[in-house]
Amino acid sequence: MTGILRVFFASAVVQMRTQRSLVLIIIGIAQPAIFLAVTLLARRTGNQVQPASLALGICLVSLWGATIWQTGFVLQSERVDGTLAPVLSRPANLGAVLVGKAAASTIRSLLFVVPTVAVTMLVAREPLPVAAPGAMVAAALAVVVSATVFGLLVGSLFVLTRAAYRIAEAAAYPVFILGGLVLPPELLPGWLQPVAWGVSLHWGAELLSAAAAGVPPPGTAWPMLAGTTAAYGLIAAWLFERMVNRVRRDGTLELY
Repeated sequence: MTGILRVFFASAVVQMRTQRSLVLIIIGIAQPAIFLAVTLLARRTGNQVQPASLALGICLVSLWGATIWQTGFVLQSERVDGTLAPVLSRPANLGAVLVGKAAASTIRSLLFVVPTVAVTMLVAREPLPVAAPGAMVAAALAVVVSATVFGLLVGSLFVLTRAAYRIAEAAAYPVFILGGLVLPPELLPGWLQPVAWGVSLHWGAELLSAAAAGVPPPGTAWPMLAGTTAAYGLIAAWLFERMVNRVRRDGTLELY
């Protein structure tokens, strides 16, 4: 266990030090600031939006974008740099390496998103009440874990397909809407509402909103967040195994 943790933290540190992307500036700073400014202006003309719900929603929208374009492309970047095949060919704990890189990428994205949202709300002089800080921290940690696991899933998928960038472009906004990150799922057509149940960030939003308001979360929120995250993990493990097989058995990873 000590060796696995050492590999995990070493991979996370390397990822933190080496990941450089202008996309993160757009997703982590420009996008949340613009989204907040537009929504706050609309609110002042008559639309009533709760500041806490607005800030949490923008954070989750930006986190999903970062999951797609940062965590999801961790392995793709390794392949472009020519380091993926050597890493996967070594007998080290490959899961610890991958999880460490994905976790570092998710956390690094949050270090951009959360301060941007907080500063923008302060500049707008909008209060950000957190009635249950303990519940908020627990929910935030669960959301980070879920986003990291989902990043592992899309990261392995992107390596296995030539259409990674097209999939990333197509996946962003449907999840914003169908996952209830932009508007409440109740406003969707009835036959589309169950789609939100399979998006873990939807349940994370439920937990964060309840913690901000100081009310009990829906009874299904924690089980569904755990269940969807576990499902993502199982799919990610299967995709990761296929990827490793291409290196160690088929030798076709670089053909995709």
